[in-house]
Amino acid sequence: MTVKELIPRLRGEAERDNFKKVIEIYEEFVAADPDRYLPLTVRVLYAEALASTGQVDEAIVVLQGLVSEVPVELDYLRLQYDLATLLSQQGKKQEAQKAYEKLLLRASEQAALAARARERVAKMKGREARRGDEISIQLLDIETALDAGQVPSGSKEFMKGVVQRMPESPHAERARQLLEKVRMLEDEKAVSLLNEARRLFDKERKYGEVREILQSILKDYPDFGDIESVEVLMREVDRRLGRVR
Repeated sequence: MTVKELIPRLRGEAERDNFKKVIEIYEEFVAADPDRYLPLTVRVLYAEALASTGQVDEAIVVLQGLVSEVPVELDYLRLQYDLATLLSQQGKKQEAQKAYEKLLLRASEQAALAARARERVAKMKGREARRGDEISIQLLDIETALDAGQVPSGSKEFMKGVVQRMPESPHAERARQLLEKVRMLEDEKAVSLLNEARRLFDKERKYGEVREILQSILKDYPDFGDIESVEVLMREVDRRLGRVR
């Protein structure tokens, strides 16, 4: 069976609420070729089937993997809007209308999900507030921002303070986990910037721009794991620019 054949089979079983069959088909397919890449659609159907049969922990693992694969900067609604606009500009009015309608439908779905998420976060914060647990509320806010690919200003200092003040508490353990998440997120951003600096250095020889990028890494990501590579490239850039270090 090919992936193209797999998708309608899984959808058909899911539409009949035959979730055990969805799991069976999926797992047999994976067992036959474990190295084959499966589209996000297939894995979403599998996760939904797991959750529907009570295998919630397993579904969470699958969904966490899916979420980690989707780049933060990938904005479906923006892509759909751009597509609809280009279709309209090309005079393809019917296709453009369908694309805009699809955008509005997805936007309304996302608005409903966002409203439910805000409601649940409010309830979670309410429970923590009733317990007088302000630290839990702040850690929850930080975790939400990190999941969206953002590091809130002052969050690292706050979490380091929690670890120092109450090293044996559950708060400290959660803060340590979030600090590690911050480190990984910042390393990813620093690596991306360093790769861009190397490209500009090797292919375009734009040494001034390279230097600005390297300075931003040194300033914004001082704990970057490969800071030595940044410093080495900076010395070479300064040499090319005739600067003395």
